[in-house]
Amino acid sequence: MKHVCRLMRQGLTAGLGVASIVAVAIGARADTHSSIVVGQGKWKTIVIGDVAKYRLPAPPSPSSAAFRLDRSRTRRATLRVRGESNAEWGSGYTVNWNRIARDLVAKYKIGSLHASRVYSLLTVAQYDALLAAQHNKFLYKRKGPSVRAQRGYSYPSNAGSIGSASEEILAYLYPAEAEELRRLRRDADAAELKRGRAFITDITAGHKLGARVAKAVIARAQTDRSGVLYTGPVPTGPGMWFSMVVPPATSILPLWGEVKPWVLTSGDQFRPAPPPAFGSPEFKAALAEVRAIADKRTAEQTRIAQFWVDGAGTATTPGHWNEIASVSIMKARMNELRTARTFALLNMAMMDAGIACWDTKYAYWLLRPSQADPGIRLAVPLPDFPAYSSGHSAFSGAAASLLGHVFPEEKDAFSAMALEASMSRLYAGLHYRFDSDVGLATGQSVADLVFASAQAR
Repeated sequence: MKHVCRLMRQGLTAGLGVASIVAVAIGARADTHSSIVVGQGKWKTIVIGDVAKYRLPAPPSPSSAAFRLDRSRTRRATLRVRGESNAEWGSGYTVNWNRIARDLVAKYKIGSLHASRVYSLLTVAQYDALLAAQHNKFLYKRKGPSVRAQRGYSYPSNAGSIGSASEEILAYLYPAEAEELRRLRRDADAAELKRGRAFITDITAGHKLGARVAKAVIARAQTDRSGVLYTGPVPTGPGMWFSMVVPPATSILPLWGEVKPWVLTSGDQFRPAPPPAFGSPEFKAALAEVRAIADKRTAEQTRIAQFWVDGAGTATTPGHWNEIASVSIMKARMNELRTARTFALLNMAMMDAGIACWDTKYAYWLLRPSQADPGIRLAVPLPDFPAYSSGHSAFSGAAASLLGHVFPEEKDAFSAMALEASMSRLYAGLHYRFDSDVGLATGQSVADLVFASAQAR
């Protein structure tokens, strides 16, 4: 894992895509399309409830005229797409739809909080759609058209289920991208046909199922309070944060702690004790440490601060961890269902960690180090919200802890990466050390709760 982490850092800094990094890291394309694993029936959906309610009509009987027509249409469609290049889907449909989401977050310059919502809505829909698909697969036990497809069941198609769920969620979030998302979904369908994994009716059944699941997830999104505007006062006085822009950027962020979480009972469930009092010996010592680092910041500290900055125009900190997760998922050769489950738990943990962190920020309104000491030189731009606690640390603590549960052999490497991400904000001059420490702890607590909840489902 140390080798992979080093490649991740080098590759991402150089602007390489995750597929390129993985190709170097593991030397070959992972086959994430293995047949679904029997025995996962105990896994429960997140939004849609009982999968039996998502039962599809039976596929055509092998002895029927409808089946012969389906087979003929499938052959013709396969011939039409045989010369097309669909290489990007080789690393898995779930993995690549997550890459598409990261690209959209970067394109639209979405902040980390809203990005965590994008990633969690997408991956929850993918996971629920695949659980519902699995229910139908084992109900009807239909074999695919090719010899290779005989290892599993094809009705409904994973590509169709994931594709329509992903298309619908991302089109809801980015309506201007609807046409391009439809093209990408069709391209994924073509890749499935070329591999001989599905009949036309398998794919269209997947579309119907994925779209229905997405509709349920979108209904939840429409009531999650993520767009509620803040109209309250901004506290003033010694030690209180103040906006560095005009007008102040307080229209939405102060209320993010009240957004509907996935697993937390409320945003304040893990609210920490107050930070050291402004002007206290503990506060002065923490501030002095930030100033000392800023005055003698090393090249390595600057590099770390800039590597983890994850600002506007990037996939953000949650997206950074999604890309890290993609490497481990592909290295482990996870099938689509396990991949979707990993992404869903990861993104639920990070979104809930962000909610918990923002509850803390606006419970205490602590000023930034450079606001307490204007002589502190910053290595990266100053975010326009309070200091305590660190959002980077909360996201990273949650991600590292959750991924450590899924990939226990890589737990230490993930923890080291989270610590580096957390310390990057101290090195940059943006946070006190106690911001980072508390943020990491909060993220870890949230992730442990998310994973425990998943184990009990």
